[in-house]
Amino acid sequence: MIDVLGITIWREARGAGTAAMVAVYHVIKNRATDPEKRWPQDMDKVCLQAYQFSCWNTNDPQRNKYPEPGDLQYQQIQQVISAVENPDPTEGANFYYDTSIAPPDWTDQHSPVATIGSLRFYKL
Repeated sequence: MIDVLGITIWREARGAGTAAMVAVYHVIKNRATDPEKRWPQDMDKVCLQAYQFSCWNTNDPQRNKYPEPGDLQYQQIQQVISAVENPDPTEGANFYYDTSIAPPDWTDQHSPVATIGSLRFYKL
């Protein structure tokens, strides 16, 4: 069975460092625990929602990439997921984008709450 949460974090942030992978984990968790219930309450379902995490979009080149056995970043992700206490470095962010691309339109009216690696985080 595929590890949807781990694969999502790996695809989205493996090149941005461990701190960014932790932060992406928290964005997913923050959505799943959103008090307004704007997203599914299951982290895998949050990951697989259409057009929310680009690595699952059918036209995204990341969609067909999977970690090799022994992949260091994937092992780090599994440690992040299994950590009992893992403080949220994003201050409750529920959106982010990679600064290597042009900022999405939704960033125009919001200020970032954190920048970690190449990822900029927002709480909307």
